[in-house]
Amino acid sequence: MTTTERGTRIHTNPDGTTVQVPTDCKIGRGVTLGKFVVLGEKATLGDGCYVGKDCQIGPDAIVGKGVVLHERVRLGRNVRIAGGAAVCYEAKLEDGVSVGGEAYIGSNTVIGSESKIESSVRIGNEVSLAKRSHIGYRSVIGDRAALLLEGTVIPEFTDIMRSAKVINLDMVDALVVIPKPPPPAH
Repeated sequence: MTTTERGTRIHTNPDGTTVQVPTDCKIGRGVTLGKFVVLGEKATLGDGCYVGKDCQIGPDAIVGKGVVLHERVRLGRNVRIAGGAAVCYEAKLEDGVSVGGEAYIGSNTVIGSESKIESSVRIGNEVSLAKRSHIGYRSVIGDRAALLLEGTVIPEFTDIMRSAKVINLDMVDALVVIPKPPPPAH
């Protein structure tokens, strides 16, 4: 990396293209940054990350090893994404969101602030999660589902139907939660 004007430096992508980044950001080996990426103060990108064009990564965000952020993804302040996760086109993760390893977040999805997405969760396209939602390990949220109750907790191994709208806790139990059995032990 080459230092340029005060407070920025040049990051060289694996393909040889370059992007200007703040000097206080930590960027691992083999990271690819697309055009017009904006990194907030003290953002961290782990080894092998791919950040598509027009992404915005908030201050103090930590993106783990091998994470893929497709084009126009927005990450708020203090967002944490563990290794191997993928966040698709135009998804927005608000301040303080935590995403576990190998999770998948679909296009045009909005994850409310301070929400926790456990490892291996699959969230479909155009999903809306209220603030402080907690989605348990290996759960699946179908396309266009909306969890509108702040602080909703979805247990591990749970499927939420496509286009489901959760507006109160009775609906979680009665209509949309379909627990899956855990996988067999090895």
